[in-house]
Amino acid sequence: MFEQFGNSFRLGEAESRNSLNSSKVSFFLLLLSVIFLSISLSDIDSHTSQNGNSSSSAILVLDVSASMLAKDNGVSRKELANDFAISFINSNSRDVGIIAFAGNAYILSPVTNNSEALREIILGSDPNNFSYQGSDLQKALAMAANYAATSNSKQIIVLTDGELSDGDAFDSSPKALSRKFEDSSIATTFISIGSEKSIRVPKEDYLLYGEDFHTKSEHAKVEQLAKYFGGSYFKISQRNDVKTVISQLNKSPHTNFFLNNFELSSLFLIISSIILMFFWKI
Repeated sequence: MFEQFGNSFRLGEAESRNSLNSSKVSFFLLLLSVIFLSISLSDIDSHTSQNGNSSSSAILVLDVSASMLAKDNGVSRKELANDFAISFINSNSRDVGIIAFAGNAYILSPVTNNSEALREIILGSDPNNFSYQGSDLQKALAMAANYAATSNSKQIIVLTDGELSDGDAFDSSPKALSRKFEDSSIATTFISIGSEKSIRVPKEDYLLYGEDFHTKSEHAKVEQLAKYFGGSYFKISQRNDVKTVISQLNKSPHTNFFLNNFELSSLFLIISSIILMFFWKI
């Protein structure tokens, strides 16, 4: 009898421990689901812009210095940059802003989803329309960083031939600028345009100089800038490269940074839902 009582007591004690362990597991799963749910909702909310878009906008930084008029096989560097910029706009649903630079930097368009207006602005950004010549990319990037802070822009794409006559300041102290990009979580992409061989630009093409001049693209310098800013790098030397770069860029983690984060938040949401369903069955 006492043995039977002891067995019953031990059985009850085991059931009690199992019940306690089950409660602990249930509480842990519930807590875990709440954490996942909080992360997913906050992540989705953080990527919703002020105008209701669910992804950030992008800023195109276009080189409009005189050297962009150089033609290789009948196509100028500016035309290649235009082709890329228009193709990028057509392949994305995000708002896009445009900054141009030569000796100074200019906001040609605020971020907008009006692709036709953006196209007209890009085609109209001829180097002959910018009398203050030079190649001050650093000033353009500083402007882009400041503008990005007010326009929910988290991606900046630079198109340049790398002849940065006024941009040599990058060799001295660009650390503050690159840190600003990093602190603002701005992804950068640098695309060098044109051929590395020396090309003559006739005075008839560039009306503000009055004589012919020679130029060649500095791909290595652009690639070095991409590394410095922790960004991605691509090269466009001919029209066939545009489609390839667009395809690679759309697959790049820099380009899909916010899409990937949004997918991650969705995964958290799914996991939390599964845990809650499991908890409900328990």
